[in-house]
Amino acid sequence: MYKSNSGFTILEFLIASGLTVTIATAAILGVNAILDYKKNETTKPKLVLEAYNVLNEIERNFDNKCVSMGNLLHREQCYPFQYFPNGGPITNYPSLIFFINSADGPQLLCYSMGHLPSVLGGDATNTSPCGLFKSIKGAASCVAIWQTFESVADLCTEFIEDNGDRIAKLANLISEVVVLFEIHLVKFQSNGISLEYLNTDAQLIKINMGLGTLGATNIDLKDLAFMEITVGTLLKSQHREYFSLGADGRRAFLEKNGVRLSRLLPWRI
Repeated sequence: MYKSNSGFTILEFLIASGLTVTIATAAILGVNAILDYKKNETTKPKLVLEAYNVLNEIERNFDNKCVSMGNLLHREQCYPFQYFPNGGPITNYPSLIFFINSADGPQLLCYSMGHLPSVLGGDATNTSPCGLFKSIKGAASCVAIWQTFESVADLCTEFIEDNGDRIAKLANLISEVVVLFEIHLVKFQSNGISLEYLNTDAQLIKINMGLGTLGATNIDLKDLAFMEITVGTLLKSQHREYFSLGADGRRAFLEKNGVRLSRLLPWRI
């Protein structure tokens, strides 16, 4: 076996080099793992606080929702809220729409996910960073809606312009780290204690004229006990990677790097 001037064979030299590379790689991976842990340890409390504040905001307005919309609901004691996974104020992103009370009369309120404005790094691509927006229509606009109301789509149309998505502007932004926004309907099981979720995903929910539908299925509003709001938050720098993944990949990525919080709100008719 040929030996180098230092007394090592070529094979020994290659083995030593391989071990060095392996040890160095393991060390780098270990350091990266520690850095990732430290990063999550630092950022997750901030993401928790952001999700908590968003849920507080929605709950505060939901507690002030209108329960009688006059001619719109033929004076039924019900409130309309529409959840549009598709065709909503921001196309292909969820929205929650309901009426709230004010001194001037009912106001129409919309929460919707959408692409961040370009000044914050948004570019309207499929993997563009997203956030949660809120827009309110005043009493005068609500009167106009009632006068022309023909379907639940009329509520959604109020928030859309022909040349773009009016709600997705800086003035309406309430969080630039929200990547998940879902509404789930919940009822009590027959034992009166356990909860049963009618949906755990972003199915279409319509409530109009005292009737409800979940996707293509009719639901009995009298059976509902809660509406659950779920919010997921993630650092804006990770949005593109998150939105490039499939549904299963997003769940795993959010669990590892972000925060997911839910809150049950009492369903009252």
